[in-house]
Amino acid sequence: MWDGSVSILVLASLLKASLVAQVDPYVLMGVCHAESGLVATVSNWDDPNGGSHGLCQVALLTAKNLSGNRHIKPNDLYDPQLNAVLAAKLLKENYELNNGDKWKAISMYNVGSSRWYNEAYVGRVRNSMNKIKKMLCLDHLLRPLERPFKNDTNEHTFF
Repeated sequence: MWDGSVSILVLASLLKASLVAQVDPYVLMGVCHAESGLVATVSNWDDPNGGSHGLCQVALLTAKNLSGNRHIKPNDLYDPQLNAVLAAKLLKENYELNNGDKWKAISMYNVGSSRWYNEAYVGRVRNSMNKIKKMLCLDHLLRPLERPFKNDTNEHTFF
């Protein structure tokens, strides 16, 4: 069970990547918790695509394809910022391929295809998401709050 101890760098990396990719930060955190326990230095060499590495267990071949960088090495994927960005990108693609169905997108993150649905994995991610929501209490920070920007053009800014 996760005790809530996670580095600020890991948390900041996940939040930033989710905002940039426009994916639910709790989904990204839940996937990464299910994949690595939110530990940035984990590897699974059993993955046939060059192993899965880092915080979100991104496969090496997937990392090369998502980044367009053929020179990425397994050690590069231990960088939580790079790993989170790649995972968020993959989740975003999966959302789009599954018409916004987050549970199918999550399953696809694990099995690599929308033809199969891994209910056990989705359940683990759902449980992780619920634990993280309770422990971090970030809902008030993650909701975009609209505040009028005081100027003559009536533009709005979010904070």
